[in-house]
Order: sequence, then structure tokens, then C-alpha cells
Amino acid sequence: MSLYEAKKEIGNAVRARLSERGLSYQDVSDSVSGLSASEISRITCAEDYSLNSLATLLTALDLKLEFKEKAQ
Repeated sequence: MSLYEAKKEIGNAVRARLSERGLSYQDVSDSVSGLSASEISRITCAEDYSLNSLATLLTALDLKLEFKEKAQ
């Protein structure tokens, strides 16, 4: 899996959670200090973003990132 594919998968999961909860990027940004709506957009669009921003967003959405060994 390429880096872009991994970021796309993360973005899709975040977008799905936002949809489940009926939240906009601005709703989350307003409730989380230091996380802008544009940074959330960068995450969902698989653009460059910081790990700190990703961790903050995942925490706000009650999501966690899991690491698994690659299938051979």
C-alpha cells in the first residue's frame, strides 16, 4: 500500500465518522482547540498534514489508528 493509499483510507474513515455523527469540518474545528476546518479537509483529502493534527482529530471523533503486520 502506498502512502497516498494509506492516507486515502484514513481520510475515508474520518469522512464516514463525520457523516455518521452529522458533523461538518467546522463543527469539529469549533469544538477542538488548535484544529482548523482546513486541516480537517487536508486529512480527508489525503493531502499533507501533521501527525499531531491527525491524532487530535481521531481523538475528537473517538477513532484510533491500528497498525497490523503486512500480509505476505
